[in-house]
Amino acid sequence: DEPLEPEPPFTSHISVADVDGNLVAMTQSLGPSGGARVATPELGFLYASTLGGYLTAGGPGYRPWSSQAPLLVLGEEGPVMVAGGAGARRIISALVGTLSRTLHLGVELEEALRAPRLHPTGGRVYVEAGWGVAAALEERGQEAVPRERSYFARLNVIEIDRGRWTGIAEPGWSGASAAGPR
Repeated sequence: DEPLEPEPPFTSHISVADVDGNLVAMTQSLGPSGGARVATPELGFLYASTLGGYLTAGGPGYRPWSSQAPLLVLGEEGPVMVAGGAGARRIISALVGTLSRTLHLGVELEEALRAPRLHPTGGRVYVEAGWGVAAALEERGQEAVPRERSYFARLNVIEIDRGRWTGIAEPGWSGASAAGPR
C-alpha cells in the first residue's frame, strides 16, 4: 500500500547541460535531515544516512531496489532531453507521463509538467485530485484513489530542440531552472 502522504523529502535531482554539450542527470537520496551530515571535501558529496533497499534479505548477485531514474534521452541527431526527479516510487510514473506527452504527443514541456499525474501501484491507480480520469478508471474496474499534487514526484527537465535548450523545474514546487551565457 502507498502511504496517505508522500515520504519526507530525502531525494534531490539535478539536470545539467553545459555549453560544450556535456549532460548530467543526477538523482540522490541522502535520508532524513540531509543524510549523515558527513562529507569528504576532496570528493564533493555528502553521505547518506539510510540503508533503505539494502536491508532486505538477498543472496549472490542481489541488488537493492531503487526508483531513482535519471535519464538522458538520445535521438538520431543527438541528445533530446535530460530528466529526473524526486518522489520515491512515484518518480518513474511521473517521468513516463511527462516524456510520453512531450516525445510522443508533441505537448510543450511546461504544459506536460503541469499536466495531471497518476501513479499505478498495488492494484490501485493514484490520480491527481480533480482530474476527470478517475471516473473512467473506476468504470473499467480500476480503483482510483485521489491525491493532492504534492503526493506525486517533482521533475527537473532540460529539453534540447533544434539547438534551443529549455530547462524547467517542476512548476509550483521549490526547484529552479537557470541558464548562463552561451
